[in-house]
Amino acid sequence: MHTLRDTHHTVAVVKHEKEKHITMNEHVKILTDSAIVINRIAQILDEEEIPSLIKDNVESARLAGFGTSANNVELYVYKWDLGKAKEVIKTFLENNEKQ
Repeated sequence: MHTLRDTHHTVAVVKHEKEKHITMNEHVKILTDSAIVINRIAQILDEEEIPSLIKDNVESARLAGFGTSANNVELYVYKWDLGKAKEVIKTFLENNEKQ
């Protein structure tokens, strides 16, 4: 996992060998939750060979000296992987509600 930093936010990128470049206009936000949940789902997506991108607004706010909600970490996937990613996330969330 790599972290990209700029003056506005920190973005952790889960690398996938099919990725040639990363642009936000090719990604869609699929979920906002805590860092623990988002990182676990990103790991599952990677196992399913679905590249994802994590935007950690909590860490960005902390680095800038501001506070924010703990459930402010966003998960993005490529537009063309959206359907498959939704199914993976739905299964994960259903399985974890039962526990």
